[in-house]
Amino acid sequence: MVWSGGSSQAEVVSWTQISDNTSADAFADAIAAATSSRLFAGSTAPGSALNFAVPRFGTETGGADNGFLSKRQLIDVSGDGRENSGALTSAARDAALAAGIDVINGLPILTDDATLDDWYRDNVIGGRGSFVEVANDFLDFEAAIGKKIEREVIDGGGGVDGGQKVPEPTSVFGFLSLATFGVGSMLKRKQQQKS
Repeated sequence: MVWSGGSSQAEVVSWTQISDNTSADAFADAIAAATSSRLFAGSTAPGSALNFAVPRFGTETGGADNGFLSKRQLIDVSGDGRENSGALTSAARDAALAAGIDVINGLPILTDDATLDDWYRDNVIGGRGSFVEVANDFLDFEAAIGKKIEREVIDGGGGVDGGQKVPEPTSVFGFLSLATFGVGSMLKRKQQQKS
């Protein structure tokens, strides 16, 4: 999903099962297509984004059936600014955890705010094993998201019961690199637009 202000959220790629290289490639292509242009700009409302995301997890969080069941409900929030509109982020975080989200991790981009990581620690992340992975700027985002995904998936970080290590299938690495490229490209475009 992508988000910006209090009423600016959209699910741009639906839930997808990734089971092999073909499905990983298709998912990466969907991410690249969905992020090829910017849908929203302006305000920053991570609390509203959390409120939008929670019911999409399906029956695990009290939402409608989304066709998938999982043992771990994890939300990643990435952004380059503090809340300046929409729902109170800390309250939305607390509500998400109460609804059944296990972990909320953060990936702040410090381009315009050198202490945004502290704000993410205080207001965004929550749940057992939650963490903040910092991108110093938009150029650093691709490496930071790779580290974050490795912590979550390969190392088992940010999981219930301290996380369970996940095997390292080749398709996961292909998906991670393609997905990271798609998101990184989108953020680089944003940085170029700011210049």
